[in-house]
Amino acid sequence: MNKFFYGNSNRKLRSFFFLIFLFLLATIIPPVVAEISSPTPIVQTQTSHHQLVKQAQVLYKEQKYEQALPLWESAAKGFAEMGDDVNSAIALSNLSLTNQKLG
Repeated sequence: MNKFFYGNSNRKLRSFFFLIFLFLLATIIPPVVAEISSPTPIVQTQTSHHQLVKQAQVLYKEQKYEQALPLWESAAKGFAEMGDDVNSAIALSNLSLTNQKLG
């Protein structure tokens, strides 16, 4: 009977340490994983291409077509390099419209 009692106590102790281990693992590992998986450079690149588009739109509305052209070209090239075909096509279409305004 003593073996059964001590064996059960030993199992409880192991379960307790296992739960402590899991708790520590759960509190330490997730923040590290979250930091590793954040793609900061990609987001900054996308933002810069979108900023180029916004600047080109402002210049287009102000009828500064020659200044808007290189911005449309850079945005289209940047989107294409990222594999963003939709935004690249939109930038190329706006580039075409800007060229038409210049004659």
